[in-house]
Amino acid sequence: MSESVTISKRDIWTAIWLSENSLPGKAADMLRAFLVPESNVSKSTPGARKVAVVVGHNSKAPGAFAEGPVNASEYQLNGEVADLMAKLADDDEEIDLHVFRRQPLASYSAEILECYRRVNAWNPEMVIELHFNWLAGAGRVEMVVFRDSQAGEKVGQAFLDVCGAVFPGQRRLLSRRGSDRGGKSLVSAKAPCVLTECWDCSNSEHRAIVARLGANRLAMLYFTAIKRALSTLDPS
Repeated sequence: MSESVTISKRDIWTAIWLSENSLPGKAADMLRAFLVPESNVSKSTPGARKVAVVVGHNSKAPGAFAEGPVNASEYQLNGEVADLMAKLADDDEEIDLHVFRRQPLASYSAEILECYRRVNAWNPEMVIELHFNWLAGAGRVEMVVFRDSQAGEKVGQAFLDVCGAVFPGQRRLLSRRGSDRGGKSLVSAKAPCVLTECWDCSNSEHRAIVARLGANRLAMLYFTAIKRALSTLDPS
Protein backbone atom coordinates (compact mmCIF):
# COMPACT_ATOMS: atom_id res chain seq x y z
CA MET A 1 0.00 0.00 0.00
CA SER A 2 1.43 3.39 -0.95
CA GLU A 3 1.49 6.30 1.48
CA SER A 4 -0.39 9.52 0.78
CA VAL A 5 2.16 12.32 0.42
CA THR A 6 1.47 16.05 0.54
CA ILE A 7 3.91 18.36 -1.25
CA SER A 8 3.30 22.09 -0.94
CA LYS A 9 3.49 24.63 -3.78
CA ARG A 10 6.55 26.07 -2.07
CA ASP A 11 8.28 22.67 -2.23
CA ILE A 12 7.46 22.35 -5.93
CA TRP A 13 8.70 25.85 -6.77
CA THR A 14 11.88 25.25 -4.75
CA ALA A 15 12.53 22.06 -6.73
CA ILE A 16 11.94 23.90 -10.01
CA TRP A 17 14.34 26.67 -8.95
CA LEU A 18 17.02 24.14 -8.01
CA SER A 19 16.60 22.36 -11.34
CA GLU A 20 16.75 25.58 -13.36
CA ASN A 21 19.88 26.69 -11.50
CA SER A 22 21.88 23.58 -12.44
CA LEU A 23 21.19 21.78 -9.18
CA PRO A 24 19.05 18.85 -10.40
CA GLY A 25 20.55 16.49 -7.86
CA LYS A 26 19.38 18.60 -4.94
CA ALA A 27 15.97 19.02 -6.55
CA ALA A 28 15.57 15.27 -6.93
CA ASP A 29 16.79 14.65 -3.38
CA MET A 30 14.38 17.18 -1.95
CA LEU A 31 11.39 15.52 -3.63
CA ARG A 32 12.71 12.01 -2.94
CA ALA A 33 12.78 12.82 0.76
CA PHE A 34 8.99 13.05 0.72
CA LEU A 35 8.61 9.47 -0.48
CA VAL A 36 8.69 6.37 1.69
CA PRO A 37 10.12 3.44 -0.29
CA GLU A 38 8.79 -0.09 -0.02
CA SER A 39 9.93 -1.32 3.38
CA ASN A 40 12.07 -4.45 3.55
CA VAL A 41 11.68 -4.56 7.32
CA SER A 42 10.40 -7.94 8.44
CA LYS A 43 7.15 -8.16 10.36
CA SER A 44 7.47 -7.52 14.07
CA THR A 45 7.20 -10.26 16.67
CA PRO A 46 3.87 -9.87 18.49
CA GLY A 47 4.47 -8.23 21.86
CA ALA A 48 8.07 -7.26 21.10
CA ARG A 49 9.17 -3.67 21.68
CA LYS A 50 10.44 -2.01 18.50
CA VAL A 51 13.78 -0.21 18.56
CA ALA A 52 15.26 1.56 15.53
CA VAL A 53 19.04 1.87 15.32
CA VAL A 54 20.29 4.46 12.82
CA VAL A 55 23.92 4.29 11.72
CA GLY A 56 25.22 7.86 11.86
CA HIS A 57 26.80 9.48 8.77
CA ASN A 58 26.91 7.63 5.44
CA SER A 59 29.13 5.64 3.10
CA LYS A 60 30.53 8.74 1.36
CA ALA A 61 30.86 10.95 4.45
CA PRO A 62 31.77 8.38 7.13
CA GLY A 63 32.31 10.77 10.05
CA ALA A 64 35.20 10.84 12.52
CA PHE A 65 38.04 8.33 12.23
CA ALA A 66 39.40 6.46 15.25
CA GLU A 67 43.13 5.86 14.93
CA GLY A 68 44.90 2.70 16.14
CA PRO A 69 44.25 0.30 17.65
CA VAL A 70 40.65 0.82 16.41
CA ASN A 71 41.36 2.06 12.85
CA ALA A 72 37.77 2.62 11.75
CA SER A 73 35.39 5.45 10.90
CA GLU A 74 32.10 6.10 12.68
CA TYR A 75 30.09 4.70 9.77
CA GLN A 76 32.26 1.60 9.43
CA LEU A 77 32.46 0.59 13.11
CA ASN A 78 28.95 1.63 14.11
CA GLY A 79 27.52 -0.16 11.07
CA GLU A 80 29.21 -3.39 12.16
CA VAL A 81 28.06 -2.89 15.75
CA ALA A 82 24.48 -2.15 14.67
CA ASP A 83 24.30 -5.35 12.63
CA LEU A 84 25.57 -7.33 15.63
CA MET A 85 22.92 -5.66 17.80
CA ALA A 86 20.27 -6.85 15.35
CA LYS A 87 21.59 -10.41 15.73
CA LEU A 88 21.33 -10.11 19.51
CA ALA A 89 17.73 -9.00 19.11
CA ASP A 90 17.01 -12.05 16.95
CA ASP A 91 17.56 -14.15 20.09
CA ASP A 92 15.54 -11.85 22.36
CA GLU A 93 11.77 -12.23 22.17
CA GLU A 94 11.23 -8.91 23.99
CA ILE A 95 12.98 -6.67 21.45
CA ASP A 96 12.45 -6.20 17.72
CA LEU A 97 15.43 -4.19 16.46
CA HIS A 98 15.95 -2.92 12.92
CA VAL A 99 18.98 -1.10 11.51
CA PHE A 100 18.54 1.94 9.25
CA ARG A 101 21.33 3.53 7.21
CA ARG A 102 21.40 7.12 6.01
CA GLN A 103 21.81 7.52 2.23
CA PRO A 104 24.38 9.96 0.75
CA LEU A 105 21.99 12.47 -0.80
CA ALA A 106 22.94 15.91 -2.14
CA SER A 107 22.04 17.75 1.07
CA TYR A 108 22.22 16.94 4.78
CA SER A 109 18.57 17.90 5.37
CA ALA A 110 17.35 15.61 2.58
CA GLU A 111 19.51 12.78 3.94
CA ILE A 112 18.04 13.06 7.43
CA LEU A 113 14.47 13.53 6.22
CA GLU A 114 14.63 10.52 3.87
CA CYS A 115 16.09 8.26 6.56
CA TYR A 116 13.69 9.27 9.30
CA ARG A 117 10.66 8.89 7.06
CA ARG A 118 11.66 5.23 6.76
CA VAL A 119 12.23 5.03 10.51
CA ASN A 120 8.88 6.65 11.33
CA ALA A 121 7.05 4.42 8.83
CA TRP A 122 8.22 1.42 10.88
CA ASN A 123 6.81 3.11 14.02
CA PRO A 124 9.45 2.21 16.63
CA GLU A 125 9.12 2.91 20.34
CA MET A 126 12.64 4.31 20.55
CA VAL A 127 15.36 5.50 18.14
CA ILE A 128 19.11 5.34 18.73
CA GLU A 129 21.48 7.01 16.26
CA LEU A 130 25.01 5.66 16.71
CA HIS A 131 28.03 7.97 16.69
CA PHE A 132 31.30 8.40 18.53
CA ASN A 133 32.96 11.68 19.44
CA TRP A 134 36.12 13.63 18.69
CA LEU A 135 36.82 15.83 21.72
CA ALA A 136 40.53 16.73 21.45
CA GLY A 137 41.39 14.02 23.96
CA ALA A 138 38.87 15.10 26.62
CA GLY A 139 37.44 11.60 26.98
CA ARG A 140 33.84 12.48 27.81
CA VAL A 141 30.79 10.23 27.46
CA GLU A 142 27.93 12.23 25.93
CA MET A 143 24.33 11.60 24.86
CA VAL A 144 22.42 14.15 22.78
CA VAL A 145 18.65 14.49 23.25
CA PHE A 146 15.87 16.85 22.17
CA ARG A 147 15.41 19.52 24.83
CA ASP A 148 11.61 19.07 25.00
CA SER A 149 11.60 15.26 25.25
CA GLN A 150 11.41 13.87 28.78
CA ALA A 151 11.31 10.33 27.38
CA GLY A 152 14.41 11.08 25.30
CA GLU A 153 16.20 12.26 28.45
CA LYS A 154 15.36 8.97 30.17
CA VAL A 155 16.80 7.01 27.26
CA GLY A 156 19.90 9.21 27.15
CA GLN A 157 20.44 8.83 30.89
CA ALA A 158 20.18 5.04 30.61
CA PHE A 159 22.91 5.05 27.95
CA LEU A 160 25.05 7.36 30.10
CA ASP A 161 24.73 5.03 33.08
CA VAL A 162 25.59 1.88 31.13
CA CYS A 163 28.34 3.26 28.88
CA GLY A 164 29.77 5.52 31.57
CA ALA A 165 30.44 2.45 33.68
CA VAL A 166 32.82 1.21 30.96
CA PHE A 167 34.32 4.42 29.54
CA PRO A 168 35.94 6.74 32.12
CA GLY A 169 35.47 10.50 32.05
CA GLN A 170 32.81 13.13 32.57
CA ARG A 171 29.26 12.11 31.63
CA ARG A 172 27.08 14.71 29.95
CA LEU A 173 23.47 14.70 28.78
CA LEU A 174 23.25 17.39 26.10
CA SER A 175 19.90 19.02 25.22
CA ARG A 176 19.56 20.33 21.67
CA ARG A 177 17.05 22.35 19.69
CA GLY A 178 16.09 21.30 16.18
CA SER A 179 18.35 24.00 14.72
CA ASP A 180 21.40 22.84 16.70
CA ARG A 181 24.03 20.40 15.46
CA GLY A 182 22.44 16.96 15.42
CA GLY A 183 19.03 18.44 16.15
CA LYS A 184 17.62 17.55 12.73
CA SER A 185 17.63 13.85 13.61
CA LEU A 186 16.12 14.48 17.03
CA VAL A 187 13.15 16.45 15.73
CA SER A 188 12.62 14.22 12.68
CA ALA A 189 12.04 11.13 14.81
CA LYS A 190 8.49 10.66 16.08
CA ALA A 191 9.71 8.38 18.89
CA PRO A 192 12.15 9.37 21.67
CA CYS A 193 15.54 9.70 19.97
CA VAL A 194 19.10 9.81 21.29
CA LEU A 195 22.35 10.48 19.45
CA THR A 196 24.93 8.35 21.24
CA GLU A 197 28.48 9.65 21.68
CA CYS A 198 29.54 6.79 23.95
CA TRP A 199 33.27 7.32 23.62
CA ASP A 200 35.90 9.78 22.40
CA CYS A 201 37.96 8.58 19.44
CA SER A 202 40.62 11.23 20.16
CA ASN A 203 41.24 9.75 23.62
CA SER A 204 43.81 6.93 23.68
CA GLU A 205 42.28 5.27 26.77
CA HIS A 206 38.84 5.18 25.14
CA ARG A 207 40.31 3.73 21.93
CA ALA A 208 42.12 1.04 23.91
CA ILE A 209 38.86 0.07 25.62
CA VAL A 210 37.04 -0.17 22.28
CA ALA A 211 39.83 -2.32 20.83
CA ARG A 212 39.75 -4.59 23.88
CA LEU A 213 35.96 -4.93 23.74
CA GLY A 214 35.77 -5.52 20.01
CA ALA A 215 32.62 -5.02 17.98
CA ASN A 216 30.79 -7.96 19.56
CA ARG A 217 31.09 -6.81 23.16
CA LEU A 218 30.49 -3.19 22.15
CA ALA A 219 27.22 -4.36 20.58
CA MET A 220 26.34 -6.19 23.80
CA LEU A 221 27.07 -3.03 25.80
CA TYR A 222 24.75 -0.93 23.63
CA PHE A 223 22.11 -3.68 23.66
CA THR A 224 22.25 -3.66 27.47
CA ALA A 225 21.75 0.11 27.40
CA ILE A 226 18.71 -0.33 25.13
CA LYS A 227 17.15 -2.79 27.57
CA ARG A 228 17.84 -0.40 30.45
CA ALA A 229 16.29 2.45 28.46
CA LEU A 230 13.18 0.45 27.60
CA SER A 231 12.64 -0.26 31.29
CA THR A 232 12.25 3.50 31.85
CA LEU A 233 9.58 3.93 29.16
CA ASP A 234 5.88 3.13 29.33
CA PRO A 235 5.35 0.33 26.75
CA SER A 236 1.81 1.59 26.05
